[in-house]
Formats: sequence, C-alpha cells, structure tokens
Amino acid sequence: MITRKTILIQIGEHLTSMNQWALYENYDYASKYANKAESLIELLEVYDCGSVGGYDEGQHELMPHASLHQRYSWLYNKK
Repeated sequence: MITRKTILIQIGEHLTSMNQWALYENYDYASKYANKAESLIELLEVYDCGSVGGYDEGQHELMPHASLHQRYSWLYNKK
C-alpha cells in the first residue's frame, strides 16, 4: 500500500538525487529528478489542499515562488 509517508520519502530521494546531479553539472539528470519530485509534490498538494500549489492555512504565503524544497518541507511538516 502506498502511503503519504512513502510518497514523502520518495520525494526526498528525488530531491537528493537532483542536488547530487546538479553538483556534477549534469543538468539533464538533475532536471529528470526535479520533475519526478515536482510531480509527487503536486500529487500530495492536491490530496491535502485540493489544488496544486496548496492553499492550506500558512502555505499560501510561500506561493507562487516557493522552491521544490520549500514545498516539500511544508508537506513534510504538515502532519
């Protein structure tokens, strides 16, 4: 069974991979992992808040310029 926690772990792994590939200046792979992380972040935002970008109390202050890391952190700390 896929749980919210499982998805959060996967997002964290994708963000870590994105950062590692960016350090090696391999932006094709960094972009690949950024896209994977963003897709899962959007999935949880829709699940939690009803829309991409999230509109939960306190979260809207981050938008629309929040980084993937900020959005992930919000979702991680939410529950």
